Amino acid sequence: MSARLVIISANWPEYDATAAGLRMHQLIDLFLNEDLELHYATTASLNKFHSDCLHQKGIKVHAIELNSDLFDSWIKELNPELVLFDRFVIEEQFGWRVDDQLPNAVKIIDTEDLHSLRVSRQLAYKEGVEWTIDYWKAQDITKRELSSMYRSDLNLIISKQEMTYLEDEFKFPKSLLCYLPFIPTQKKSELSYEDRMDMVFIGNGMHAPNRDAIDFLKKEIWPLIKKELKEVSLHIYGAYLPESILNYNQPKERFLVHGKVEDASEVIERARVNLAPIRFGAGIKGKVVEGILNDTPTVTTSIGTEGIPGLKDCGLNPKLIAQRSIALYNNKQQWSNEVLSYQSIASNLVDTKEYIRTFNSKLEQIRTHLDQHRQENYIGQLLNHHSLKSTKYFSKWIEEKNKRE
Repeated sequence: MSARLVIISANWPEYDATAAGLRMHQLIDLFLNEDLELHYATTASLNKFHSDCLHQKGIKVHAIELNSDLFDSWIKELNPELVLFDRFVIEEQFGWRVDDQLPNAVKIIDTEDLHSLRVSRQLAYKEGVEWTIDYWKAQDITKRELSSMYRSDLNLIISKQEMTYLEDEFKFPKSLLCYLPFIPTQKKSELSYEDRMDMVFIGNGMHAPNRDAIDFLKKEIWPLIKKELKEVSLHIYGAYLPESILNYNQPKERFLVHGKVEDASEVIERARVNLAPIRFGAGIKGKVVEGILNDTPTVTTSIGTEGIPGLKDCGLNPKLIAQRSIALYNNKQQWSNEVLSYQSIASNLVDTKEYIRTFNSKLEQIRTHLDQHRQENYIGQLLNHHSLKSTKYFSKWIEEKNKRE
């Protein structure tokens, strides 16, 4: 598949700090394996470390601006056949500019997870109401995200559960969707039950579900666990943890906040139990996948198991989470049985060759028959009509305003 592809993002792909960054690096490696010429364009401030990481892979890096016609001339000159938007908000900001300059470029969104699903669950949790599909559908951000996806030629989905939601609840066209999960490497831990100690939680502090999960642990779950496990500590790791979380570090309570860790996989492997009490969110949870692949029993919620069939959950009940965590920590046989159950789960997670083949085939089909593909996406045609391009004209207004200031 010889072609030029540009990735447009608001962030640097931090493979060692966020699951989203790791996901982007996995996609980059996938594209490089397909012999694509890659360019990475970002509105983020220069970060030499992360730009150098991309340069070392042979990827050209570009700085771009929001609400600037300089992007128009740049993208036209670069002339990529493929454009990948890192999440739907980037498509809102730059998709219409790509349309204006390169109407025949194939537009792809990597959703990471369905942003509107995560946000609607967070809103429902804060409002103290039950989250439902209808509640999700009623949110403005849901309409924005689905509109963006319709305007694009292909949308990458990371979770089978989200594929089901889109196809069954929203009747979203299958031709515009492609399931492409994390691309993890199978790992068999050499550490036994006796080799491991303590419990662990990993999650970057920029992600609201992670901050909430740490609050949940500190205030409701850990007090129950520490009463029963007198010698056990809980280790909290994560990049960009806010001061409010760092202040939770209390050695006397055996609640230890460490900040960023260089190798998340190694930390999870050394722990006897991996905690992931996620109360809202979407997509596949990287911390849960890491627990499975490192043979570390993982205690999580129904949100944490979403998209991972066969994994047990404790709902959102802090007592059940604490009881299960204590039982797995104390009972070697229960711990071993849990690890044994991960073999089939892990094989489903890491066997991604079929999905990669499907993605490559689907992308080539779209490239070869782009006009037909777009003709069949009539809602996309409607949403690309000039009368419905509010984001375009709002951006142009900001652009003109900036020129006059």
